[in-house]
Amino acid sequence: MSSAARWLIVAGCAASLAVPVMDVARGSADDAFGFFVGAVREASAEDGWLAANRFLLARIDELEESLESDSTLLRLALPTVQQWLSKWGGAGNEKVYLGRDDWLFLRPGIDYLTGPPFLDPRVLERRALSGESWEEPPQADPLAAILDFHRQLKPRGIRLLVLPAPTKAMIYPEKLSASVTDPEDAVFHNSSFVVLRAELEEHGIEVFDPAAVLLEAKLAGDEDVFLHTDSHWSPAGLEAVAAALGARLRELGYGSETPSSARRAVVVHRGDGDLERMLELPESSPWPPPERVRLRRVVGLPGGPAEILLLGDSFSNVFSQDHLGWGMGAGLAEQLAFELGEPVDRLARDAGGAWNSRQKLADDPGRLAGKRLVIYQFAVRELAVGDWKMIELNPSPPWPPSPAHASHPPGRGGDLLSPIEAEGRAVAPLSRVEVKRGLGGPGRKTGRG
Repeated sequence: MSSAARWLIVAGCAASLAVPVMDVARGSADDAFGFFVGAVREASAEDGWLAANRFLLARIDELEESLESDSTLLRLALPTVQQWLSKWGGAGNEKVYLGRDDWLFLRPGIDYLTGPPFLDPRVLERRALSGESWEEPPQADPLAAILDFHRQLKPRGIRLLVLPAPTKAMIYPEKLSASVTDPEDAVFHNSSFVVLRAELEEHGIEVFDPAAVLLEAKLAGDEDVFLHTDSHWSPAGLEAVAAALGARLRELGYGSETPSSARRAVVVHRGDGDLERMLELPESSPWPPPERVRLRRVVGLPGGPAEILLLGDSFSNVFSQDHLGWGMGAGLAEQLAFELGEPVDRLARDAGGAWNSRQKLADDPGRLAGKRLVIYQFAVRELAVGDWKMIELNPSPPWPPSPAHASHPPGRGGDLLSPIEAEGRAVAPLSRVEVKRGLGGPGRKTGRG
């Protein structure tokens, strides 16, 4: 190695060490010291020094994260380096795996498939002991949480249907690895899934696993059933799931017998996926190219009270809430309402599908007024990595429907408390949508499309 090259490496290392120091120096050491002293004093006065120590550790962790996210060096260098690594080296990052043909995969989805059985007692015990010392340990057992949810709904006369949204690698393993030579094989699952399903069905809970539906649609159709650069299903995949779910619900006695005047209006949308944004590529990066999708927005559904509540995550919000970047008016609730010919109420939060939507329901138990069915949709990966908190609903007995929880008349687009408008007419008449920026929130790479 030449002398110049050695000095260049030394200079680079010195710069990488100096930049964090400069970042810290930009702040006020006195303010930071005062904050920590005040926080420790406040915590110690209430719960003792152990609580103060936990509080201090949490603040230190926040400081480390802020230094990482606000680092000048990272802001300048990381996007370009990541582009080189991804485009020419085939490397993702801690959140995203790069597949074949510019397909991207979410790491927790792969962990669900390749990890140990999520219901194994040793796995549950290990997960219960995981996490940071200043945080509450996760409740790792999804079976216990879902059965408890069913226990609380049953006295109200409300049936529970569980809908675990598949991860992309279950349907497109050949796009992740060239070693998969037969993509028509049965869908992959974590080995504990069959145990979970059997236990839930034994307790009277309907389990609608859309993986087989998506695989069939993939093999029979001309459109991909998952987005290439996003973690969610495509419009074609979502519509296939909604059609199959609607047919099953009609078998169970749900849906209107009156012909509906609803129709679908085709809109072409172009966007960048959440996985692409997680790579934090430069804003000007031409790779990967934006995706074009064909949405079929649902228009013309009648209003009125809804007897079905869709409790979900970003798989329920995609193509329905514009903040996810894929358009509006064509999400799961809208498509299911089209299939059933009646309104579907929706309460969906993007992140934390193992508990977040159930917590919102506990905060607003009036959403159960007049409901006969709750569809509990969550990403299947949550079974292995989610925090399945035990959440208690309001123990009040069932109550009659009230106007506050019936479907609203057509409203203005963008008002999350009223239906989304498409082409001047209201689509699926949903009563309210709770939205939180989460996994699919905006990232560094924006502005294209």
